[in-house]
Amino acid sequence: MKISKLFISLIVLMIACVLIVSSTDAATYNIGAFDGGGYRADGYHNPSVDSYQVGNDCTSWDYNGNTDTWTCLANTEFRNWFAFDLSSIAVQSNEIISSATLSVLNNSAGMFNGYSTGSNAEQWVIMSVESNINDIIGGQSAGSNAGVNIFGDFNNGNTYGSIGLTADAYNSSTYINVNLTGPNAISDISSSLGGLFAVGGYISTINSPYEEYLFDNSDGQINSVNLTLETTVVPEPISSTLFIVGGTLLAGRRFIKRRNGA
Repeated sequence: MKISKLFISLIVLMIACVLIVSSTDAATYNIGAFDGGGYRADGYHNPSVDSYQVGNDCTSWDYNGNTDTWTCLANTEFRNWFAFDLSSIAVQSNEIISSATLSVLNNSAGMFNGYSTGSNAEQWVIMSVESNINDIIGGQSAGSNAGVNIFGDFNNGNTYGSIGLTADAYNSSTYINVNLTGPNAISDISSSLGGLFAVGGYISTINSPYEEYLFDNSDGQINSVNLTLETTVVPEPISSTLFIVGGTLLAGRRFIKRRNGA
């Protein structure tokens, strides 16, 4: 039986339709933080200060001139946070967010290379944020209930990810990358598309009443903080593909029959 050129053309058209339906490139989105900083244990945050130092920091010192030494008299804990605007992220209907990575610049220009702790290693934990993001951004006064609650919120939700850091990681200015693979991380980001999204962070390994902190000298570095999202294409349901294939073949067969019968 001779196969007509028209039928071959219809087969090619059918294959093209299937490829169009089933193929869409995945995408990568890089979103810079538009704000961030640190909250003190007493709830204080100055919105004009964007340092994301995290951990215990000394707030009162005593200087001994005889020995030329400083002694910490009082300290407080800081927890950091970062906010991202996801309003411009247009994930297609056949895409899902498959991975998320938080990248934070460490500035090694300071006295301690950003790593001021007597411990050999520290664990920095990234958490979900339940507090209103605009309240976080606006800042809070020392002793305010809202500020204290925000500070507590930064280690009281879902753990999105964590990373162990040592002094060796701070020998040069480099990015610290945290993969956000914890429960609800991807779903929370997905539900925040079209709006704002924030994360909080704290050191879970604090074991000293004195200085023990990370990301010193981070003032003015907030524009270097990024959230990278990668998407995966969801395959078209097989029923839809079969419908296209069957419809194309049926239409081609009828057309050829009519043409031959004419």
